[in-house]
Amino acid sequence: MADSEADVISHLLDVEQNAFLQVKAAQEKANKIVGEARSQADSQFNHKFEELSVQLEEELNSEKNRVIQEHNSYLSNFKEGVQKKSMNKSAFEAFIKKAL
Repeated sequence: MADSEADVISHLLDVEQNAFLQVKAAQEKANKIVGEARSQADSQFNHKFEELSVQLEEELNSEKNRVIQEHNSYLSNFKEGVQKKSMNKSAFEAFIKKAL
């Protein structure tokens, strides 16, 4: 009877060892799949991020140039308007005297 019990225990230990090896192999496979998926997701993210970054940089530069041109045009028109105004020294002096 002792041999039979030893055989059963030995068989159960073999089954447990086999189950452990299968679980370990499955875990390694799952880790590999997750790692590959993470790597692919990171790659896709970086690609999309770079595309969006370039697009936003172009939009920023375009808008910046538009604002600079608009500002320069406004400033130029303002300067021209100021230069076209005639100076009335007597009116200015009268204003200063009145203000003081």
